[in-house]
Amino acid sequence: MCAGLTIWGSLHHERLQNAKRVVIVGAGGGLGHIGVQFAAYLGLEVLAIDAADQAIDIVRKIKSELGHTGEKIHVADARRDEVKIMRAIGQDTTGVPENEIGYDAVILLPESQRAFDMGMQLLRNHGTMLVVSFPKEKLQVSAHDLVFRDIAVVGSLVGRNHQLREMLDFVVKRGVSVQVKTFPFEHIHQLVDLAHQGYGGKLVVDMGGEVYGLSK
Repeated sequence: MCAGLTIWGSLHHERLQNAKRVVIVGAGGGLGHIGVQFAAYLGLEVLAIDAADQAIDIVRKIKSELGHTGEKIHVADARRDEVKIMRAIGQDTTGVPENEIGYDAVILLPESQRAFDMGMQLLRNHGTMLVVSFPKEKLQVSAHDLVFRDIAVVGSLVGRNHQLREMLDFVVKRGVSVQVKTFPFEHIHQLVDLAHQGYGGKLVVDMGGEVYGLSK
């Protein structure tokens, strides 16, 4: 519920109300792979970006399983695909000014300055960068992007209480799937290692089992 509500709240942020084309950076992660499905079902054109093979495989699997709805999803590898090419995916750029090529909004999930910088380049002028991550260091923002391109940088922590029921109803109605890998508490170090490697899906600690006197 936490991951789902957080990315649901991001997609329903007031700055994204008129967005038609969005980027999800970190699309194969715990929040990202849920958000890709939400966004596609909400009718948005989605550029789903990640930088780890297993995470990208998850997004591609989701795209294929969504059938016609999956046509709204474009999967990109941040390690290989050029920003200029990614900006134009799914958009007819004929006669479009260079500063209008790109996306209406970027949802930033990785704790990375490099991911932030790439997201800013993917935005069209007047777009919105929505930050959900918590980098240890400060994010550096170019004044040029804020002043001359009119890019808005906003944050989103979690959805509101009334959005929780909306999100759960949406999950049931649309059949949104969550890729989960569980770990017993004594193997939590394995979860941390995989998280640092960019392992996709939602990594979950299983607090059940005999050691806690609980039945699974």
